[in-house]
Parts: sequence; C-alpha cells; structure tokens
Amino acid sequence: MNTIDLHSDIDQNDLINAQRILELLDPKSIHSYITTKEENDDNLLEIVKSMVKRWISLDKEMHDLNERVKNIKDEKKQFEDKILLFMNKTDQNEIIIKNGKISKKEKELKETINEEYIKKCLSQTLQDADTVNAITKLIVDGRTIKKSQSLEKTETGNIKKNNK
Repeated sequence: MNTIDLHSDIDQNDLINAQRILELLDPKSIHSYITTKEENDDNLLEIVKSMVKRWISLDKEMHDLNERVKNIKDEKKQFEDKILLFMNKTDQNEIIIKNGKISKKEKELKETINEEYIKKCLSQTLQDADTVNAITKLIVDGRTIKKSQSLEKTETGNIKKNNK
C-alpha cells in the first residue's frame, strides 16, 4: 500500500486550493476524476494533499473548540449545582432574570436496555435459562448494523486510545 508524505506545513495556498476543490468537485465527480486518471497523476496528488491538509487543519480547530466547550460546560455545571442547592434550600422553583426566568426541572431517566437487562427481565417470566439465552441472543444479534466510514488522525509518539 502506498502512502502520501505530507510533512510540509499548511500554508494559505493549501487552504485556498482545498476550498476551490470542494466548490468544484462533488463526491461523484471526484470519483470519476480519480478513476479516469492514472494513479501517479501529479495534479491528483496535489488535490489530495490540499484536501488532507485542510482536513487536518479543521480537525485541530474542532479539537480546540471542543476543549473550550468542555471547559465552559464544566464551569457552567459548577454554577448550576450551586444555584440548584440554593433553590432546593429555599424551596424555589424559579428565579426571575432580566429577560425571562430560570426554572428548576426534574426528569427521570430510564436504565438503558442492554443484554444483561433483557436477560434479567426474561428470567422473571421464563423459567428455562436456555430459552432466555436464545431469545436474548435473537434480540441482540438481530439488530440492524449500520456501517459508515470516516477519517481518524493518529499522532505518532502520542497515540490516544479510543474509548468506544
């Protein structure tokens, strides 16, 4: 399998080229372009290099924004906990603010349905463990599997495990 070396830094021309490429080529036409040209076509290689560099740039930007959003959510949660503590101690359900109100809401969350839960429920009705296992397997294995493709960046020397 061949690899493309993209160790060069991203410059403004790469970003402009990547944007032009996105405007000109939809997935159907790029597939057509790739299949009609020779694999070593320098023009195609430059197009792919520009797209990869832009993708990496967007990936880093998203990572940075997600980190900032996480920090904001953490800080907001700390204030929320303290405000809820105050509201509960003073038996308040609302706080009137300049442009509306902040209301205390309660909700109930149900346990997720997983293989263990299915077995537990079936065991309460069915006495035969083999039947329980067979029905559970049918339910778990019979689910539709959807496949998708995406790109994943792995940094050499600093590989993070993906906890899925």
